[in-house]
Amino acid sequence: MTDFIRIKPQETLQERQRELPKPPPPNRPPPPPEMEVASTDRPQMESSPMDMPKLDIPVNIGGGNALGAYSTGGGGGGMGGNNGAIPLATFEPMMPRKAALAGLASGKVLVEFTVTERGTVSNVRIVKEDPRSYDLGKEARKTIAKWTFKPAMVDGKPQATRMQQEIEFAVN
Repeated sequence: MTDFIRIKPQETLQERQRELPKPPPPNRPPPPPEMEVASTDRPQMESSPMDMPKLDIPVNIGGGNALGAYSTGGGGGGMGGNNGAIPLATFEPMMPRKAALAGLASGKVLVEFTVTERGTVSNVRIVKEDPRSYDLGKEARKTIAKWTFKPAMVDGKPQATRMQQEIEFAVN
């Protein structure tokens, strides 16, 4: 018996050359639409008169404890320099009842006091009172005792400072 086997001729296989597809670009959100910005007029602030007490506080930039006039010496620039006491909270004096009943329209009191290292007021002394005998000095002493200060700085450390302040009384 005979077997016939058919032999296939060898075929040459061709490989396909494939390229990978390019990755899609990242999804970027579309740019926001341009909006027209309406120009707004800034409101005009009208200044209203304020009743503030007259502050005759020396600015003592030159250092040391001083009473009186403003010193124009070189500044320390705030960093470890010497700065005088700066008022943080002040209060208006009240006209004493005795003065109001007497019809007193105005008065002045010159007060000398110490600003402590903590910024409080101590050792209040009446230097000059005009007019006298209306309890203006007593009221000025109570008013100045309520004030608070940023204490004077000498070489970056708080320092007690002696100061003077004229308190003005007026009937509103």
